[in-house]
Amino acid sequence: MCPSEESTLSQVEAIVYLVISPNSGPEYRLFTEEEILAVGGVHAVERKLESDSYWLVRLGVIKGKLERNGLTFDNAAFARLPEPSQKAWKTGRLNPAFGKSEVEKVAFKTAFDAIERMIPGSDPRLER
Repeated sequence: MCPSEESTLSQVEAIVYLVISPNSGPEYRLFTEEEILAVGGVHAVERKLESDSYWLVRLGVIKGKLERNGLTFDNAAFARLPEPSQKAWKTGRLNPAFGKSEVEKVAFKTAFDAIERMIPGSDPRLER
């Protein structure tokens, strides 16, 4: 057995969400089955994500490795995740248009996108 195999304890799957938050910007949030069960299921995870975001979308499941130094994921696993469709995005509670009309949702998204384009380094792939 080679040293890299010895350090890998097991493979782990994680559900990946892309979350746009006013506090931390766009980021991936990953949840293993153990974490999902600990908080009360997928519905509880999504309600938590909804409570601290402008938008969120579930991208899929990726496999990682549980090693002695922690859980790691290959960048290629993230690259294989699908691009989210505009209809897949859910409106978070921090979005000023949460619970409002479709016109208000579009107005906030338009304003947000205009400001985001002015920020250096923003990711144009994050369509909502």
